[in-house]
Amino acid sequence: MKTITEFNTKSFLKTSTKLVLLLSFGLFISCEDEIYPEAGSIADKTPPVAAFSASQNEGPEDEWKTVSFKNQSVSATDYSWDFGDGNASTSFEPDNTYSGEGTYTVTLVASDKLNVTNKYSTTVEVKQPPAPAAVTPEIVNGDFTDSDYGPWKVSSFSAPASQTRNPYNGSSDGDPNNYDGIPSGASKTKGAKYTSSTSANSDGPSSSGTSRYAYQAIEVTPNSEYYVEFSHAIKTDKTDVSGGDRILVEILD
Repeated sequence: MKTITEFNTKSFLKTSTKLVLLLSFGLFISCEDEIYPEAGSIADKTPPVAAFSASQNEGPEDEWKTVSFKNQSVSATDYSWDFGDGNASTSFEPDNTYSGEGTYTVTLVASDKLNVTNKYSTTVEVKQPPAPAAVTPEIVNGDFTDSDYGPWKVSSFSAPASQTRNPYNGSSDGDPNNYDGIPSGASKTKGAKYTSSTSANSDGPSSSGTSRYAYQAIEVTPNSEYYVEFSHAIKTDKTDVSGGDRILVEILD
């Protein structure tokens, strides 16, 4: 089929309207075999550049398994994330929770509205943080070296008014060893001397009139192992229905 430029100018002027319509149709068909750029199009002068940084979360339980991603891409409008563990996202700045420790390859594909894309990949290491050091609790006046027994006092008594809120009295006839286990020598260490005048109330470990108790709140670390160490002496051992005179240590909470 001939194009318009192959016709003689004079013959073209004499061409009928019908011939012109046919030539126009023929010109349209011939254009199907050629590709022309879009009119007025220009090259993308600011193509997208994909970039990001990652930070592992801190917190109790399994919060450390979550990684937050900060999007640092430029000249982009759409984002496609592959977190390397089978999870994906199209959010701008997503979080991803991994199943556990490991090294994962994370890929971000950034694109613009001209469908120009750019890809950035890097590895992210997820590690369980070390457990914090266990708290070493402080027992206030645990060796009874002074007369301040306030930390051991119970909040109230329901016993007769003649009984004091101080759960015990100071005593100089305590253990022959010091608080650290080293023998004290000739003198005995300080101790807590429980007397019948400082009986506990009926809400205590025992409702008998000869039971005494004291308590002290301490701070500990969950899931840590602690040892409670104490020494005691019973001056006059008496048998009762519960198995004899004794010392009880109870963890309330």
